[in-house]
Amino acid sequence: MNSGTGEKTKTAPTPAVDFNPPLKPHKKTLILLSVLFTAWVIFLLILYFKTTYPLRHS
Repeated sequence: MNSGTGEKTKTAPTPAVDFNPPLKPHKKTLILLSVLFTAWVIFLLILYFKTTYPLRHS
């Protein structure tokens, strides 16, 4: 007999997230991103020392 709660046959819920194997590290990508980040930081330092630093220390 059904108790009126609306329960149906229980089935295993499907997972909402599909767990794949983790990504493999790529040495070339790491080196490229490190070089780009270093170049960006150097660019920002050049901008700082050419614009703001001389005005504060004059």
